[in-house]
Amino acid sequence: MPSQPSAHPCFSTSSATSSLYPPFRLASLKDNYSWILTLTDPASGAPCGAAIVDPTDSLPIQTYFKHSPLPLLAIINTHHHYDHTGGNDYLVRHYAPSVYGSAQDRARIPHLNQPLDDGTTFQLNQLSLVAQRADGHTRGHMMYHEPQQKWLFTGDAVFSLGCGKMFEGTGAMMVASLAKLQDFPADTLMFCGHEYTLANAQFSLTVDPHNIELQHFYHRLAVRRQANPNFATIPSTLGFERNHNPFLQLANPAFLSRANIPEHLRAAHGHRALQEELFLWLRKQKDEFIPHEEATLRDA
Repeated sequence: MPSQPSAHPCFSTSSATSSLYPPFRLASLKDNYSWILTLTDPASGAPCGAAIVDPTDSLPIQTYFKHSPLPLLAIINTHHHYDHTGGNDYLVRHYAPSVYGSAQDRARIPHLNQPLDDGTTFQLNQLSLVAQRADGHTRGHMMYHEPQQKWLFTGDAVFSLGCGKMFEGTGAMMVASLAKLQDFPADTLMFCGHEYTLANAQFSLTVDPHNIELQHFYHRLAVRRQANPNFATIPSTLGFERNHNPFLQLANPAFLSRANIPEHLRAAHGHRALQEELFLWLRKQKDEFIPHEEATLRDA
């Protein structure tokens, strides 16, 4: 694997993306993020519409589109949970956008009329998005990759320094889904569905306490959060996550050799059954972990 950039973009002084119209983060509920995509005219390049990834049933979503000069053309849902689809009904009634989501969730995503299978590419004006099946958190969960922009919308499959709880899937499903994140360029921007990074960093350090870069990141983030409780850490990059997210290092020899894990699991590199066992062990530790600050980790 090529070298992985490990700096987190939330502390960068430059823009995380070179796109003229980067995804706009819209916070709602306690810790949800929806993502607004600006769609442009193919001829002029001027903004002509919008899409939203995982709209919540919330006033911020409704207010945004009441005042937006751009028509809402598409809703993109990663999975069926209400905190990711709750805004569908209001938005469809008021703006009649197309609704994209997993074909497996036809009966569970409200107003789904553009069902997608794994690997399906769909076009939204200048954006070409590829649906990537990511079972585990739910069955039928999708991630969406825009390869030209190097954007990956992961919903609740993967968070910064964490991953989603398994409500419907199995360990084998989740390991297969997480393995897909090894295939994208390290500078791919990861847009997930929740702000859980500080608590996830606390947990990651219990497993990987000798990771100096992770220590520095956690302490810097903790200080920033004291000054600004709403400080956002998303998007992250896959390079950062592959270096520091324990759930993405199941086959990383350096991590396996230094981490606080059962001794027999250090041989997980190249051994899928042990990787699944390691994942389940990490998931159990995370489920039982109590962060130092009050945090809602419903899906993490």
